[in-house]
Amino acid sequence: MVTENLLKRVKLAVGKSLPDGGSLVVAVSGGADSVCLLHTLIQLQEELNLKLHIAHLNHCLRGAESDADAQYVADLSGKLSLPCTVEKRDIIAYGNTSSVEDKARHARYTFLSQVAKSVGASAVAVAHTADDQVETMLMHLVRGSGLAGLRGMKQADVWKPSADEPETNIIRPLLGVGRNEVEDYCCDNSLEPRVDSSNQSPKYLRNRFRHELTPLLKEYNANFGDSLLRLSSVVTDQIELLDGQVAQVWDEVVTQENHIIYIDRDAFGGLPAAVKRHLVRCVLERLAGTLADIQSIHIEDMLNMMSKPVGKRLSLPYELVMVNGYESSIVRPEDSITAQDEVLDGEYRLNVPGQTDIPGWKINASVINKNVKTDSKYVEYFDYDVIGQKLMVRGRRQSDKFRPLGMQGSKSLKDFMVDVKVSKAKRDAIPIVCSPEHIIWVVGSRIDERAKVSASTKRVLKVEFERVHIDSAHSNSLD
Repeated sequence: MVTENLLKRVKLAVGKSLPDGGSLVVAVSGGADSVCLLHTLIQLQEELNLKLHIAHLNHCLRGAESDADAQYVADLSGKLSLPCTVEKRDIIAYGNTSSVEDKARHARYTFLSQVAKSVGASAVAVAHTADDQVETMLMHLVRGSGLAGLRGMKQADVWKPSADEPETNIIRPLLGVGRNEVEDYCCDNSLEPRVDSSNQSPKYLRNRFRHELTPLLKEYNANFGDSLLRLSSVVTDQIELLDGQVAQVWDEVVTQENHIIYIDRDAFGGLPAAVKRHLVRCVLERLAGTLADIQSIHIEDMLNMMSKPVGKRLSLPYELVMVNGYESSIVRPEDSITAQDEVLDGEYRLNVPGQTDIPGWKINASVINKNVKTDSKYVEYFDYDVIGQKLMVRGRRQSDKFRPLGMQGSKSLKDFMVDVKVSKAKRDAIPIVCSPEHIIWVVGSRIDERAKVSASTKRVLKVEFERVHIDSAHSNSLD
């Protein structure tokens, strides 16, 4: 009876995720959960049109025991006449995440993703059970998770090793199956899985939840696990609703250029609070490729940033940073900061004549006798006796106006940028050169009519901007 019931549930879960069947990588550790999963899929492979490929990663954490697990899986695949990929990786030396558990998880999913790609598999099947789901939800809750954490693991998910790599479909056919059912299935079918001794070790956080916290909670409510699973179902429905609402407003609020996302502050401000939280979570997931380690405090910090002044900066997980511009808040990898998209905050005196270094730019100013033609939009010439030497560079301000070359009247800087098709995403990064009286140059676009070189000009000021990496610039701010 256990076998028949479990097979029906696995068939339903796999059929929903892979209605047309196809090649499927099965992650097999050698433990009861994964051996049960493999056995059920073998029973169903013809009916579901599946082509199975076993994958096992030796984490090298338990010495001879880890090697024995790998050999067990290799021998099992031979008995079943199924193709198998077994690899070994040193988890202790892997990556830079904070815990062995996180390193092992990242290494395992990256390995599974690579195997799936190499064999042309449609998805990877992993053997998480309902008990794993309960433990995961509790861990998320204790760590300070938001709504997505209370959903727990998804039966159909994706794994994305990094923002630059393609995603891999992950399915969890046993997610609705209890651990006791798995053990009964193994017993009924005379399966002999391996026993992982590290599952008893209190040094791993999940084990402490499994062996200490969960039994304690059952003293208060013997069915608390079922209550959490029902909560997961309710939260999943709510998240699907929020996903739809975010999708409706995404193009109005968000602009993405490569691995940089710009959030329109005005448009964002008009959204309901729940949609705001979900949208910034989606932004993080899109850039990081995962929501692991994203806590509710990170979401709240991002929401608070939206009301902070221009130039404010917030560090986020996965080496991401959020920076405020006038119209947009920018979320991007820390190492992507360049002169092209850095918000220019503060005021910087220009050395006239001489060199000035500001974030993202090196500026050279020199006094010459005549105007020399140039094709560079980052080199301009001015009447030195008209504009003087008390010049500064800053970012734009909402009240800025100037008189573009060739015009008689003034124009707001915002309208000018709209006219010359400067995207909202780039406007806060454009340097503005000013005299004490007014703007004299919107760098890369236009100088002010009043600063131009004329027939009566006696001395010409040449100003040249050169892009540099943001880390190589030195601040000379007046603030």
